[in-house]
Amino acid sequence: MDLALCIYYINPLAQYRLSSSVSPHEIVEWLGPGLQPTQTDLEAAWAIVSNPDWIDPNVPASQQKAIQARKAIKTTRIKALKSVPELRGAVALILEALEIEYDETG
Repeated sequence: MDLALCIYYINPLAQYRLSSSVSPHEIVEWLGPGLQPTQTDLEAAWAIVSNPDWIDPNVPASQQKAIQARKAIKTTRIKALKSVPELRGAVALILEALEIEYDETG
């Protein structure tokens, strides 16, 4: 679980400190504003933000394709590149975000 992303989803203004920059990590200091999220809050947020189709509504439309491309790469990597078509799809999203034409034939 990416705690920083979950916390941002729950409270974009939150100030906190994590035990580590990579998972597994935990919140070691909570400065608020608001109450520190519970494990249930974090898990509910993770169920939403870990979805590759989720995009932060505060992100400008001009950046959304690049974010989708990064998520596609991460999702593809997580799935251990199970199939070549998934990799092609991730490449296509990256190139589209960079506004480069992609020829799927080779």
